[in-house]
Amino acid sequence: MNITRQDWLDRPTARWLAFGVFAAMLILITVIHYRYLRPHSQTTTGTVNTKYVLCLKERSSAIDRMIDEDVIEEKQAILFKTRADARCRTQFPAQ
Repeated sequence: MNITRQDWLDRPTARWLAFGVFAAMLILITVIHYRYLRPHSQTTTGTVNTKYVLCLKERSSAIDRMIDEDVIEEKQAILFKTRADARCRTQFPAQ
């Protein structure tokens, strides 16, 4: 008489438990990445600072001139405008 015993990890209960942990981790990763990748709200609680607007217009016009003079490409201009916006926001935050 050969009686073979299954270890606990070979039983269906353990496999369902492992699948449940896998599903929970997959949901957790999805939630974390959704919150990280979701675009940030563009609305501000205060009024727009006029110095910020002037700073952004000045930098945008300089970037547009560089595009017109073929100094930079469109992809670079997008990056430069994003950086200009960030710089102007830090210099002149919303009031």
